[in-house]
This record gives sequence, C-alpha cells and structure tokens, in this order.
Amino acid sequence: MSIQHFGKGALRVAKNYTKGYSDVQAKVREATSNDPWGPSGTQMNEVAQMSYNQNDFVEIMEMLDKRLNDKGKNWRHVFKSLTVLDYLLHAGSENVVIYFRDNIYIIKTLKEFQYVDEYGKDQGANVRQKAKDITNLLTDENRLRQERRSRASMRDPEASPAAPELQGKNAGPTGAVLMIDANQVWDVKPAIEYVKHLEEIKPWFIEEPTAPDDVLGHAAIRKALKPYNIGVATGEHAHNRIIFKQLLQAEAIDVCQIDSCRLAGVSEVLSVLLMAAKFGVPVCPHAGGVGLCEYTIHLSLIDYIAVSGTMERNALEFVYHLHEHFKHPCTLNERARYNVPNHPEEGYRHVQAIEIYPSTIAEFEYPNGTYWSQAAKAKAQ
Repeated sequence: MSIQHFGKGALRVAKNYTKGYSDVQAKVREATSNDPWGPSGTQMNEVAQMSYNQNDFVEIMEMLDKRLNDKGKNWRHVFKSLTVLDYLLHAGSENVVIYFRDNIYIIKTLKEFQYVDEYGKDQGANVRQKAKDITNLLTDENRLRQERRSRASMRDPEASPAAPELQGKNAGPTGAVLMIDANQVWDVKPAIEYVKHLEEIKPWFIEEPTAPDDVLGHAAIRKALKPYNIGVATGEHAHNRIIFKQLLQAEAIDVCQIDSCRLAGVSEVLSVLLMAAKFGVPVCPHAGGVGLCEYTIHLSLIDYIAVSGTMERNALEFVYHLHEHFKHPCTLNERARYNVPNHPEEGYRHVQAIEIYPSTIAEFEYPNGTYWSQAAKAKAQ
C-alpha cells in the first residue's frame, strides 16, 4: 500500500471518529471506500454476519443508502456498495432482501448512473451493469431463494457434497470445494508434512506446493498425498509444453493449470489441452491476474467444445476485482459460470479482448502514472 493510500486510510479512521460513526458504520465505510481495490471477502462476510443483528442491520442499511446515493467522482462508493449488497442478498439477513425489495427503486435508478472521468472513461458502465444484475435478482423470487439456499448449505457443516458439479472434486465438510495454494514456498518434505494435516477439511488440491519446474518433486508430493485423497495442481509458471509433458508422464499432477500469457500462444496451449485429455487430467487455467479472466475464457471454451467436452470436471478461476478497467470485461451468470462472449472484439486473437481504458493506463502506468506520481509527491512531503 502506498503512503498516499495509507494517508487516505488514516484520514478515514479520523473521519469515522470525528463524525461519530459506529463500529458497524465504519466497517461498511471501509468496505465501500474510494480505494481502487476491494471489498474483500472477509469484509463482506463480516458485514453479512452483522446484518443478523437488528440494530446493526439498521446501521448497515443507513450507510449503504448513503453510499448508493453518491455521485460523480465517488462512483467507487456506489459500485462497491452494490458489490456488498449483492453479497448480503446471498449471505446476509433476510431483512436485507425485504428492505431492498421494498426500496428497489434505489437500485433501478442506478441502471441510469452516469459518470465519465477526465480521461473519457465511462466509469458508470460497471455501476449500470451491477444495478441491472441486482434488479433482476431481486425480481426473481425463485432464483433468489435457490441462491440463498445454496449459499446457506455451503455454510452448513452437515451439508452433503453430492451436487453433480462437485463429482470428481473433493468437497469439504461444508459441501464446498476447497483449493489451497502454496505459491512454491516449500521443499518436497515440508509440503507433504504440512498438507497431510489438512485431510480433515478435504481440499481438492494443493497448488504449486514446490518449485514449478521440479517435476520429480511434484510427483513425490502427489504420491505421498494420494492416501489422504488430496491432489496436486501446478502449471501457471510452466512456460512450455515440454514441462507439461513431463508433469503428465511422471504422474505428478491431478490438475493441469495452463497460463494463457506464459505459454507461447494458442498453439502451445492446444498441445497441453490435448495431452491433459490423453492422460485424463482435468484442466483449471490460471486466471488470477489482470486480464487473465478475459483471455482464458476462450481457451476454456475451446477445451469444452473440442477437447474435454465437459464442464463437470474442468474448471476456470475467476476474480472479482479490476474488471472495471477493461473495455470488454467478462461476466458470470447466476450459476457462477462465465458468460460466452458475444462481442466480435472479445477474442483471444484480439488485443481489444483485454483492452484497458486509456484513463487506467494514465493513472497506473509505472512510474509516471498519477497514482505513482502522487505517491512520490506525498512521500517527499
């Protein structure tokens, strides 16, 4: 975090105190701040749990009302409030559903939200889309009930992980599929020792438990964890098809993780998809970076249509943040599956598929973007 944003955080804390905001209101303000990140899952879950307390619920609604009525340069307040609301509608108190059904006009109004920044970027586009999605959810009683039940069952320790889409994966005690990532920090023996103690929570796999090009190390880890029914996944740092060939031949992985930008284009990716299919190893592309979701959706479509033919075993990562910086952001449907792109410029072959708004580049390009220059100016002071 830069000194600039550290200063903003400190200022927000001071404002919470001087304005007399309660702890609950302060948490909502933090989750819906103007910072160019978040809200985090932890923040949203905390607000959701507080919504079950009647007094806290009232304070949450008051603060969300205030944020949702912001205008102009505070568009992030609005967008992040809609993100928090979406989470609350799924995991918060029933009172949240009742309140926003009764006051749905607040959300419908935001379908017309407009704000173009000084660089010509339509910052209102994501607000309008989010408002449309939430309006559709609030007006579809059956869908909302089903999605709330699904979310509740994931939190229920007695829930049965028998859903068809979980077959072939390790659904943990909550009925959810848990995946863990070590980001290459362990040697072989520590990786085995640490992960085998997680047998109780039944993770589907441990991702990158050791150095990404240590094929035999991965094979040893997989062999040692097999009795615990915990798989091994890797590939986001594998830079060519040869590494994948060795990983598959050595039976070193349970899940193959291609990276659309690290491998040398579609042809290289196709060879890995075909090898994974031959060895019966599911593919879960790495999509946690900026623009990777937009790139990788097309590769997963190729895999589904022409190679694996199934969505039940293969998977695709998704992250919620930073899509607002792209002209053609990918989206999810109500079943948490990617929507198939329908715009001619949304393709792996097109630079436009991950075209970033000029205003974003002007703000974040290192070291001359306004984000960095203002941080340097604040540090110099």
